[in-house]
Amino acid sequence: MLAGIFLYTSFASFAEDKQFNVINGRYQDPGDLYFAVYVDGEITNTIPSKDSGYTLDEAQSSCTNGADITRDNDSWTAIINLSNYSAGNMSRTKCTMYFVEMSFTDSILACNDTAANCIKDNASLSNEIATDDPDNNARYIGADPNNYVSFNNELWRIIGAFNSIDDGTGNEETRLKIIRDESIGQYSWDNKLEGIGSSISDFGSNDWSDSTLQVVLNSGAYYNRINGECPDGMNGATPCDFSTTGLTEEAKSMIGNAVWNL
Repeated sequence: MLAGIFLYTSFASFAEDKQFNVINGRYQDPGDLYFAVYVDGEITNTIPSKDSGYTLDEAQSSCTNGADITRDNDSWTAIINLSNYSAGNMSRTKCTMYFVEMSFTDSILACNDTAANCIKDNASLSNEIATDDPDNNARYIGADPNNYVSFNNELWRIIGAFNSIDDGTGNEETRLKIIRDESIGQYSWDNKLEGIGSSISDFGSNDWSDSTLQVVLNSGAYYNRINGECPDGMNGATPCDFSTTGLTEEAKSMIGNAVWNL
């Protein structure tokens, strides 16, 4: 009786060992999910940390069985999309993740802050941005940097992200300064007759706050997207049409006041 029990127990143990081998060597549960991780093309068992300067190359990364993989950079989590999942081949799902060094563009797109702060905080990743002035402003440099941006339904260029810009109330922030890619026309800075006489010194002044062009741009024809007159020559004017190139309401809502020291 005792011998019989012993033999039965031995047989049961042998059967379990055999079942274990089948699970791990010959059969794969279609519900299993495992990852292969590559960093700079080399396989590794360590996923880069959030602040390591790496990002998931979603174009190169993929999963088997119809699953898709993306990554939420804010929470630094992998997202598996199973909407097209199919386990018809009875194999477990493998996701291969390729991590590459994050480019400046990737960093900007992943940044959850104002555009100015995103450019400033990631400036070190771009060889087209310098921060070597006394205020550590992030300024685009070079003959033709990739600093293009859409504004006012037009192509503009970012000059830089400038720190401690006062809005006139003492509130200082990092702000973007941008410039239109093409000129809106050739007009006088200020054409007012300042004195009596015919000397050129009697016309206009270099005080921007009082110039006729400042009026056109900040409260006149260009600002209101209408036809009007623009300063031309000395005490002259010329018709100017900004009905299609002036500021839209959306563009005006994006412009902030700033102290401009003379």
